[in-house]
Amino acid sequence: MDAAEARKQRQAAKQRSLSQRLRADAAMAREIDARREELRLEQQFLDAMHAQHITGAELARRTKAKPASISRDLAGGLSAAKLGRVRRLADAIGCDVITLLVPRDPNARKRAISTLSHRLIDRD
Repeated sequence: MDAAEARKQRQAAKQRSLSQRLRADAAMAREIDARREELRLEQQFLDAMHAQHITGAELARRTKAKPASISRDLAGGLSAAKLGRVRRLADAIGCDVITLLVPRDPNARKRAISTLSHRLIDRD
């Protein structure tokens, strides 16, 4: 049975998903939302910029972009931006963008993430 079939069985039996069960607890739902917000690409840029005292205007100057386009990017536009644009913006604030395609198999996933972690740590 694959994941889609298992999901259909749970739905037919009126069973709630793990996400639904976790969100039933208000405190857990707030925690999930807070963590999700921290992981948003725009929030990661804002956090990195804040740590380095870089304003949107400065980022626009560094990337030769219009301040309005930077504001749009940081207000939610990065989720639809092309990877090249995201990398240019990250480069302007001294950061790298890491895209990661990982296998669904839990053991293969652990190996892939472990390998990547070691490569990133050993990178100089």
